[in-house]
Formats: sequence, C-alpha cells, structure tokens
Amino acid sequence: MWPLSLWGHAIQLTPSWHQLMHRDHIWMHQHYPLVGLRYLGAFALLFVVLAAVATPFVLQASKQRAEQQRLAAEQATELDRQARERAAREEQQAHELAAEQAREARLAHERWLAGQPPPLPMPGRYTHLLPGEIEQAGKRFAAHWTLEKRSKVQSRVLGAKRTTENCAQACSKSWTPRKMWQAHPELPA
Repeated sequence: MWPLSLWGHAIQLTPSWHQLMHRDHIWMHQHYPLVGLRYLGAFALLFVVLAAVATPFVLQASKQRAEQQRLAAEQATELDRQARERAAREEQQAHELAAEQAREARLAHERWLAGQPPPLPMPGRYTHLLPGEIEQAGKRFAAHWTLEKRSKVQSRVLGAKRTTENCAQACSKSWTPRKMWQAHPELPA
C-alpha cells in the first residue's frame, strides 16, 4: 500500500504513508475527502502511466520478434532450396556415375568376348599349383597314366562289379550292401 500512497501523494491525490498511519479519520476527511476513491483513482492513473511507458518497449520487442521470425523463415527457405539443389546435383552425379560404370562394364564385357577364351580349369586336386607348375604337372600326369595302368584300373573296377554281381546272386533275397561288404571286405566301400 505504501507504493500506491507514495505515487498518489506525488500527484497530490492521496495522503502519504506517514499521514495515513499517524493521522485520524477527521483530519483525513478534511484534507483528502473521499480518500478510498482517491486511492482507486491513483491506482488507475498508475496503471495508465505504466501502460503508456511500457507500450513502446512492447511494440519494439514484438517488431524484433517479427523480424527474427521473418529472417528465420527466409533462412529456412534458403536452406531448403540449397538442400533441394544439392540433392538434385547428387542424384545427377549418381546417375552419371551409374551410366559410366554401366558403359565401362559393357566395354569390359565386349573386350572379354573379343579376346581368347579362358583356359579350362584343372581338376580339383591340381588347384594348389602355381601357374608355372601346371604344364609340368600335366606332363607328369600323362607320363604316369600309361596304357598299362589304365587296364589295371579297368580290371579292378570290372572285377569289383563282377564280384558284386556274384555275391548278389549268391546271397539270399534279404541282400543288403552291408551284408555284402561284411562277407567280402576286399570290395571298395
């Protein structure tokens, strides 16, 4: 209440805080008639003055806020435009790169088709050989695999077939490969 008394006394509308506390009602009504309404008037005038003083600051703050929002919107628009341009450039570069890779692959395939056919791969047990050792291994293989060895292998294979046929005929109707191998352990498994 004392700030309102200070304000009202400054504009000569209300008593000061000291007068309000130390004077009686008769003195109060003689010097400040309708003191309650005077305090309400002082409060209204204080509100109007504060509003008048604060209005330029509020308007300035709202203008600054609107300017910041406008700048942020322009900046967001610019960033969005730059992002779209960058995405379009990257897409164009990716398309050009894919086209270049496809063209290089097509040219490599055409060169491969125009060139000599690749050599046939060696059988599985010769895959550990180095390129210079392949010819030597082929010569050793040809020298090792003579006609005599071929006939031995064929006689073994055909002999095994004949033994299997004889065993099958000799065994009962419940013949199984397990029984045959148990009866003739010399047969290959």
